[in-house]
Amino acid sequence: MKKSFLKVSVLLFLLVSPIFALYGVLSGERTDGLNKTCFYNTPEGKRSITIGASEICPVEYDF
Repeated sequence: MKKSFLKVSVLLFLLVSPIFALYGVLSGERTDGLNKTCFYNTPEGKRSITIGASEICPVEYDF
């Protein structure tokens, strides 16, 4: 019984966890001084991250 509960719990976690993931695709970037802002399109709208100016913006990003 305990093993069945554990299997069901793991299965539910694997099915539900992608719902909470917020995945973005690079839509643009802007460099300002020593920082670069990378802009992403996500299902919830535009989001951004800030990285060093010499770094490359990831094409995809999990928020």
